[in-house]
Amino acid sequence: MSWIRKQIMPCKEIILGRLATTYNNEVVSSEPKPANNYLKRAAVLIPLFLKNGEVYVLLTVRAKNMRSYGGDVAFPGGMRDKCDEDDVDTATREAWEEIGLPKHDIEIISQGPVFITKTNIMVIPVIGFIPNNFKPNLNVDEVEDSFCVPLLDFLKTDKHCHRIIDRYHLHEFTHNIRNKTYKTWGLTAAICINIATVVFNQKPDFYFKSKL
Repeated sequence: MSWIRKQIMPCKEIILGRLATTYNNEVVSSEPKPANNYLKRAAVLIPLFLKNGEVYVLLTVRAKNMRSYGGDVAFPGGMRDKCDEDDVDTATREAWEEIGLPKHDIEIISQGPVFITKTNIMVIPVIGFIPNNFKPNLNVDEVEDSFCVPLLDFLKTDKHCHRIIDRYHLHEFTHNIRNKTYKTWGLTAAICINIATVVFNQKPDFYFKSKL
């Protein structure tokens, strides 16, 4: 598996170009698209970094006492606040509050595909590169753990399974890291798959209805 990753791993300049081209160099907007302006708005940061020639993504585990999705794997992020000027503000503010990631350490690239949750919340992924030596400082009231995985894992079948819940087709990935097991599923998995498809310019090894 490591040999395959190294053979197809793009450099940072290629990754930036693919993301910018796919998402039309879209500046992350402060206003919803007209068809969705009745929805509540949230933003999440997709923290990517390069290490040993591979692209990694940083993920968090929500505290179990959170009112929604407690214990689930997620991205740093949350609902739009009145003080936020745009989606970048929301995503970077939440990243600072949740994992201690300073805004000046994030190289914002583009907005990813917009997702609408089954609770009618519009989620905007904000894609950015972070330093590969960043050490999360967790806000334990909101985040109980964090981990990093190769982004390419979200295109492979060895950690993937598929299930249907309430007619929703959900993808799930299992990661075994430092004697711990993490499961990335649902919206978080879908975002990872979409972005990995762009970064590596290839489709997953399993069926997936892309938002591209």
